Amino acid sequence: AASTLSCSSDPGGDCSPDLIYAPWFHARGWPVLLFDFRNHGKSDGNLTSMVFYERYDLLAAIDFMVARGYERIGLLGFSMGAATAIGTTPLSPRVRAVVADSPFAELKPTLTRGAMNKGAPLWLARILMVFIFFFAARRLHCRPQDAAPIHAVGQFAGRPLLIILGGADEYIEASEGQRLFAAAGEPKEFWLVPRAPHREADKLEPERYREKVMGWFERWLGEA
Repeated sequence: AASTLSCSSDPGGDCSPDLIYAPWFHARGWPVLLFDFRNHGKSDGNLTSMVFYERYDLLAAIDFMVARGYERIGLLGFSMGAATAIGTTPLSPRVRAVVADSPFAELKPTLTRGAMNKGAPLWLARILMVFIFFFAARRLHCRPQDAAPIHAVGQFAGRPLLIILGGADEYIEASEGQRLFAAAGEPKEFWLVPRAPHREADKLEPERYREKVMGWFERWLGEA
């Protein structure tokens, strides 16, 4: 049996906005599990590591589905959830296909761009990153950059990856998606939606978005 996990996205947010996608999968007869990462929504915790520890939250969700008889899992992740889906896939043979909407390749360029969008010049944004990552490592007891998706994407062992990114994304440059795509093995696809801001490809291209996402899972997660 196959099922799909939907990973919530923005730090501190919850998975409820992603409920709109559930009927797509229910119509196909696939169960869907939506969940909140640690320190998100209704989940416990007070720290977010931006993939490092969230990988284990996703592994626990996969185990939850496997215990209920679902052996083939598809991952649909958004933003941080997309990055976590990529970072987790090499850790679980149960994952059979991934759709990553707006993933970052590495955290530092993403945060640097975010700081610049808030008015910080490049030189200041780079200095801020030194302090941010230094104190994050001390507080989290890990190096968040060690779990960067760019390190994991080449270890998919043939699992299919669809990357979706907006060309007007204010946080993640198209080059970040291209880096992930270049490092990934086949089968893979990179869909860039030119005018879409962060995580809004589905709003600009709703019909094509659904066709892309469901077509990917139909092709690679369907009954074999």
